[in-house]
Amino acid sequence: MAKNITKKIKVQAMGGAATPAPPLGPALGQAGVNIAEFCQKFNAMTQKSIGDIVGVVITVYEDRTYDIKVKTPPVSGLIFKAAGLAGGSGKPNTSKVG
Repeated sequence: MAKNITKKIKVQAMGGAATPAPPLGPALGQAGVNIAEFCQKFNAMTQKSIGDIVGVVITVYEDRTYDIKVKTPPVSGLIFKAAGLAGGSGKPNTSKVG
């Protein structure tokens, strides 16, 4: 029998560096998920993506168990990494960064 889904949480987090601090901590705490256990599992799953921001979908069930789906990094993050940039232009249409 399928478990009933209580909540779906979608966040973007730094690969291999999950901590109980925002954005993960408050979102997981409200859903009743063990935050320390989640951080250990997430960091183990994202060892190859250290330093990259990855999308995460956490499905929380009635019995407070959860499934983690790690998605690929957003395209904008990959472009910044390939171009060697820290961020976008602070002055659009005046200062070009790429």
